[in-house]
Amino acid sequence: MILKTLSKFPFIFNTLKKVKHLFRYLVSTKYRNKLYLITQISKYLPEVNVIDVGASYFPHAKFQIFLNSIKTNWYAIDPNVENLSYINNWKHNAKVYKIPKALSSGGGNQILYKTKIDSGSSTLKFNLSDNLNHRIVKSNLFPITELQINTISFQQFINDNCNKELNFIMKLDTQGTEFDIVSSVEKQIFKNLICVEIENTISIEPININSSKISDVINFFHSIDFEIVQVDVVDYLYPKTSNKLLNRNVPKECDWIFMKKSSSILKSDLNFKLLSLGCYISYNLMGEALHLIKNILEKHTLEITIDLKRTLIKIKGLIS
Repeated sequence: MILKTLSKFPFIFNTLKKVKHLFRYLVSTKYRNKLYLITQISKYLPEVNVIDVGASYFPHAKFQIFLNSIKTNWYAIDPNVENLSYINNWKHNAKVYKIPKALSSGGGNQILYKTKIDSGSSTLKFNLSDNLNHRIVKSNLFPITELQINTISFQQFINDNCNKELNFIMKLDTQGTEFDIVSSVEKQIFKNLICVEIENTISIEPININSSKISDVINFFHSIDFEIVQVDVVDYLYPKTSNKLLNRNVPKECDWIFMKKSSSILKSDLNFKLLSLGCYISYNLMGEALHLIKNILEKHTLEITIDLKRTLIKIKGLIS
């Protein structure tokens, strides 16, 4: 929330980012090594569509390796156009497209429940049950304004904007409708999909009514040959307690990171493998990255350039 507030003041936000980057670069060997991986691999990534749905305030931080690639087509999608103003000062190598629209599974007119902190807005009605009242920061929600908006289907967006022959990487954060949106596209897209990060509630009574169930999300992605490679759990901020004791709150939601199953990636073409390598590095899955690098060096010796081969051997030595 602090980052989102600061992002409204670009000079302060960018200055703090530079200071943080410099500090981490000076004191952390692991950070320097990760930065080296990002800068080296991004030079060799093939063209790819990266779709950031719910792209308020800043681009998805975990995808730095794709932001650094000149062959990335980056689609920043959010219905609140003012929240995409950072694109006006775009400093990344990726080619960026600002899409100030609301996505849905089927398109058409819907009600947007716009919260006071508008990044929490949703097309799903809010549930303020007795089980949640003591866990919710109500000052961030109220007043909630109901707005009639026109949405476009995710499939229509892809048809109108993307080269469907390219591979896809996605992140969705739409406050409860993520799974409905991503699961609505035609099956061909999933054949070209490498990685998707999707937010999903894990509360017994979700704050947004009719949010997708965990079991539906997992079963769907397993059925299309994807596996869970990482789970980031976010707890409720409330109730607050004394700082004299260690405390955890009840989990609220999680970010599921699904990728094409490893054994399937190893059977894919070189472009798919290089983009998968970028995803593994993005999520610090260095063991998986090492396994994939060994496969590329073994199976694609005649396809890769001398420079790429040297880079992969260097990275292999760094990770091993």
